[in-house]
Amino acid sequence: MRARRSRSQGGSRQASNAAFFIDDVDNPYTGAPGTHFNWIQGNVVGGRSMARQSYRMIPDGYELVYSQDFADDSAPKTTPQKRSELESARPTASARLLGRPSDMSDTPESPGSSGPSVHLAQFSIVLVVNQIDPSIFNPDFLRHNQIVDPDSQVSEPPTTTPQFAQVRFKDAVAVKVDPKRVIFEQTGDPLQPRELRPPGMAMRFATLFPNVVYKAIGINPTGVPFLDGAVDHRVHIRDILLDQGQWLCFNNARPKLNLHAAYRLPDKNITLDVLDADSSEPEASPRTIVAFRANIHRELQETDQIERNQHLLSVLAKWDEDLKDFEALVTNFISKSTTP
Repeated sequence: MRARRSRSQGGSRQASNAAFFIDDVDNPYTGAPGTHFNWIQGNVVGGRSMARQSYRMIPDGYELVYSQDFADDSAPKTTPQKRSELESARPTASARLLGRPSDMSDTPESPGSSGPSVHLAQFSIVLVVNQIDPSIFNPDFLRHNQIVDPDSQVSEPPTTTPQFAQVRFKDAVAVKVDPKRVIFEQTGDPLQPRELRPPGMAMRFATLFPNVVYKAIGINPTGVPFLDGAVDHRVHIRDILLDQGQWLCFNNARPKLNLHAAYRLPDKNITLDVLDADSSEPEASPRTIVAFRANIHRELQETDQIERNQHLLSVLAKWDEDLKDFEALVTNFISKSTTP
């Protein structure tokens, strides 16, 4: 058998893989006079894939493999997933695009009312994955796929490396990625429920890239309870959680509060950290407050990828229920009721 020949002997072409390259003698090409150009052509059938993941950049990318009668082999251990199969797990159009539930109030309310009792300062959604390449998460990738608003402007130079990526935008939204996690984060002072964008961003990403192997999802709110301005947060929480003792004041110094609580529920696990934090309000001196930081975690244990993705999207569609659980849990912490 005649060996394949190529004008280019550099790059990744070697004797051991020459069969995977087009023979330039049998398939010649020309270039402009006085220029030098090497056209290295692969003698294989393939497409846009990275680490067995096929990224589709346009809506038709979901249907082409079916309309043209060939299957998607980017994830050979799973059944190819049509976009239409995800529709039953999606929320309404407004919630799908913006991550906004229709029944949540924009206005924070005090613990005495029926509304939220927590001043929400940060909200993030973490998608735990089997493997992903952080280097693809640049501002253009996020804008082009409408994971963020196409007009969003970065607030600082982005970091995009194979080990870690971080893109922060001027609207207080950030995307952080390492090979095992994709994090969609938003900060504000305060954040209103209807303004939360990470749920919609996470849902958009999970819908666009169903061949990523999702292993778990975490919904992570951080907030401060509404208390009377004259109340010392640390004293209030200490009196509720702890009996009085001499250790609470040592040489006129009070300890910083740091409590970790874990709750194992049938469908999710909740961990809650209660810790001291410094707050600086406009025209006011800095004061120490108590912040509550939660992680509401669910494992995605389905063996079938379609079922696992549907589970993920159904959790994202009901993120507001997890936020209400967080508010209820914080309310229980700041209540002086002794009823268990």
